[in-house]
Amino acid sequence: MAELPVRNDKELREYYKTDCENWFSEWEMQFIAEDSSPINYSFGLNWYEEIYTGVSQQSANTICLYQSTDGFYGGAHPIGGTQYMVFELPGANRIKNWQELFTDTVAVLKMAEDIFRKDKNLSSKTPLNEAGYWFNNDKFHLTDNFGLNAEGIFSLFNQYEIASYAEGPIYISIPQARIKKYLKNPS
Repeated sequence: MAELPVRNDKELREYYKTDCENWFSEWEMQFIAEDSSPINYSFGLNWYEEIYTGVSQQSANTICLYQSTDGFYGGAHPIGGTQYMVFELPGANRIKNWQELFTDTVAVLKMAEDIFRKDKNLSSKTPLNEAGYWFNNDKFHLTDNFGLNAEGIFSLFNQYEIASYAEGPIYISIPQARIKKYLKNPS
């Protein structure tokens, strides 16, 4: 969807709405074809999937869209996640990774790690993977699943990305005041 030739945010919204409607229609037809009656376990769990889409932030320069999915397809528990997409306005050019926003990505990454460690009560010397997280080579990173809100920028790790299901989604929020000096386009 992000590669579509749209000229403005109105066209972007229309493409996004149409894409979601088409996906749901195709999914519904496939689900009906595979199993016309839902599974009825004695403990009351049926398969389901819920999808929510919307705008989480919009300014004169950017729009941040999200799609959240929650579903139960059998197994121990439901599973879901949220994906964010940030677009520059006008023109609706997608910002595909958080590094595109900053002049000093090393400083922003260090700031994000400090916030993460503080939120999780981890000292700067505690190895992340020994604390129960799953970072490659025990090195902190941010995900490209990021968004913008009134407070600043946030990065979202969905369940199972860097920790167990029980840990839940992990948000790392960096306040606008702390990152403003590193923004390529501070407005």
